[in-house]
Amino acid sequence: AFFPAAFSDTCTDEMCTLRDSMAELNGISATLLGVSVDTFFALKAFAEAHAFTFPLLSDFNKTVIHEYGVFNEDMIGLKGIAKRAVFVIDRAGIIRYREVLDDARNQPDYGQVKAAVASLA
Repeated sequence: AFFPAAFSDTCTDEMCTLRDSMAELNGISATLLGVSVDTFFALKAFAEAHAFTFPLLSDFNKTVIHEYGVFNEDMIGLKGIAKRAVFVIDRAGIIRYREVLDDARNQPDYGQVKAAVASLA
């Protein structure tokens, strides 16, 4: 799950919702990763503040957001951050679900995300 900025209201809500939603799928062997261009220092503080049970990865050099096509050139003056996006990738590395949001105020369709993860079981 790519997100624009740690500690912003919408990103905090999204990461908390994903944390809580994925807990419902405990029977499925899935790994949730959060990715943003924030520094690993900021992500560590963000994870600790919200008791995230999944890794938050720093793409500070903006390599991965380019590779996944979620580079946001300019969001309200913030240059070169991640678009809000969710990918469900199977064990073979094949993308089975992709949702990239152009408006960072919106959140992913959590029902679709959970269904995509559940379909891999």
